[in-house]
Amino acid sequence: MYAIILEEVSEQGRKRGNMQVTCDYESKYENGVEVTYIDIAGDYVPGIAVEIPGTGKRVLQIKCRKGLLLCGLFSPEKIDGIDFAACVFSAPEFSDMLMGKPLFVSSKAKEIGVTEEMSGREIAELFNGNGNGNRLEGGSE
Repeated sequence: MYAIILEEVSEQGRKRGNMQVTCDYESKYENGVEVTYIDIAGDYVPGIAVEIPGTGKRVLQIKCRKGLLLCGLFSPEKIDGIDFAACVFSAPEFSDMLMGKPLFVSSKAKEIGVTEEMSGREIAELFNGNGNGNRLEGGSE
């Protein structure tokens, strides 16, 4: 179901030319879970929001190729313990996550080149292989 949405978003993205779409583009909401495809340097990545019943709060994550952007409900100690690239943000919405700076950067994210001074969008570009020239033509990343 979500692959079809991604295909439709990609088609619409091409039709819109150079227009920058950051969030809330072709969202799908079902049973307290929202999937929004977010434009990260021309590539669409899933932003996943899960409603916490009875609280009015949501658990957010943006999933890129090489790492995750996570909301502040995730424990930095657990993230480093699992040993994957991730950053934690104080962000009630995806747009806040993309504009803000991380509260926590995992060791793996630092190895990829993430710093605490980067915006969420810059981190997503780096995690997705689009930041700072990390996508190599004809080679591996």
